[in-house]
Amino acid sequence: MDGGAPGVLTWRPNFADVSQAGDLGYTTGPWEFREKSLEEKPVAHGQFMTIWKRQADGTWKFALDLGTRNPPPEASSSTEVQFPSSRQRGKKLNDGGAGEALLLKAESELAKKVASKKPVDAFLSYMSDDVRFMRPNAFPVVGREAARSALNAKPGALTWQPTKAEVARSGDLGYVYGTYEFKSDDGKTSEKGNYVRIWKRQAGNSWKIVLDLLNPIPPARAN
Repeated sequence: MDGGAPGVLTWRPNFADVSQAGDLGYTTGPWEFREKSLEEKPVAHGQFMTIWKRQADGTWKFALDLGTRNPPPEASSSTEVQFPSSRQRGKKLNDGGAGEALLLKAESELAKKVASKKPVDAFLSYMSDDVRFMRPNAFPVVGREAARSALNAKPGALTWQPTKAEVARSGDLGYVYGTYEFKSDDGKTSEKGNYVRIWKRQAGNSWKIVLDLLNPIPPARAN
């Protein structure tokens, strides 16, 4: 909603995951916006991503909430919430902030490789097999090959600057949040906004991206 304008925003999760320590998790799924009431037809659709943190009193509160817009879906998606098919257990990482430092190191390494001659291959090498890839004005896709197709459909240079990293106590789940800039190869598109990248510890103790989302800043309105 914009500037306190009336409207009804609804959403529901269709995927969720949580750290082994039970202190950090995330949900994602579709959202809809209606101008006045639930009886109306939605005027906007998209996907949300919410990162949750467990508080000292045991309650869950969200630490970060971002989303994307997409065209109206042709059919309603399943209302059943899915979870990862398997959970890898790795060595604990984050004594004295080591987990956050390792994630930021992975982000730095990824940025250097994406700036190389084969940015798509570099990006994909850091993604999990079941990565969730979310871009503005497009439906989210799941899987590395689907992400490859999405990246190839919109070629360009993506750069980013992380501002925050956080890792669960168990060292198996973490996220990085920051700002990004995308410039298309044809020079016609330049986009800035916020990004979130969720990482998960895999077998062999390597970190892989399980969710990657860009949330552009809307262009300024003309007076």
